[in-house]
Amino acid sequence: MDIVAPAGDPAALVRRALLQRPELFARDRAVLMAKEESRAALARFLPRLVGIGSLETSSDGNLVHGHWAAGAVTLTANLFEGFAGLARRAQEQREVELEKERRRELYATIVLQVLSAWRELREARPALARAEEEAETALGQLQQARALVDQGLLGPSSLAAVVAAVRGAEAARESARVREGVAAAMLRLALGEGGVAGQDAGSKGEGR
Repeated sequence: MDIVAPAGDPAALVRRALLQRPELFARDRAVLMAKEESRAALARFLPRLVGIGSLETSSDGNLVHGHWAAGAVTLTANLFEGFAGLARRAQEQREVELEKERRRELYATIVLQVLSAWRELREARPALARAEEEAETALGQLQQARALVDQGLLGPSSLAAVVAAVRGAEAARESARVREGVAAAMLRLALGEGGVAGQDAGSKGEGR
């Protein structure tokens, strides 16, 4: 079954691809995950000042100093963990920007794929029309040549040349058909439709 070429102008086809290509959904999820990791790193950075506000007073100086010493150790540990979290936060933020850049690159790649496939299909269609017309013309010439042979007005060698021309035109027509079919399939692949045969799949997915 012949592959039905997708309909639409380049802008509509590009939008259709951006709504359907599974790689974009995967890249969007990667960006969201990187953002979540960045938020988690920020939350870990905020130090918890544990024990400072709940120190008990006592007439025993050693006990008071003991509480403050324990609180200082807790605060120091939390600050240390907090600054380590800041480093993780910076790293996660870099990951977010990297994922965004990868997504932008993927968008550009998909746009180029769609436009390239659309351009090839646009060139393949008139080439097929010309090849079909030339093949029909060659067949008509063959019929005329056979009639002339029957009338004794054309020799076998001349008829053989016409037959060869017909075969060449038919081969060119078949090649043009293959080119048009491949171009249609490539455009479907660029749209994320996997080269669906015999039907024009509608748009899927949700807008970003």
